[in-house]
Amino acid sequence: MATTNTQPSPARRRDRLGIHSLDHFCFSVPDLAVAKQFYTAFGLDVRDAGDALHLHTFGHSHCWAIVREGTPHKRIQYLSFGAYGDEIEAFRARLGSENVELLRSGAHVTDEGLWFRETLI
Repeated sequence: MATTNTQPSPARRRDRLGIHSLDHFCFSVPDLAVAKQFYTAFGLDVRDAGDALHLHTFGHSHCWAIVREGTPHKRIQYLSFGAYGDEIEAFRARLGSENVELLRSGAHVTDEGLWFRETLI
């Protein structure tokens, strides 16, 4: 879960804790060169980012997707949702009350936001 500015938006409901957007998603593919060729031909602004590709729309700085190489089939690695920075601690508490374990390390885990894994019931 990524944080965004703390400025209230007209649609923000102060009486509810909520996610306001899908910030970006990350998926893996068998061949990064093939992915680069495809997404470039598709019309996206594809940027090399070390061992990954960052997918943008032209004229915007926001990265909508990260593509990594390393799986035999396309596979979602994670979803990053946008939340207001001033609500992160409330989200942390809510996840704790639901016994959701926060991840402290992993392939893509960073210090920014809250990281957790879906648990199937």
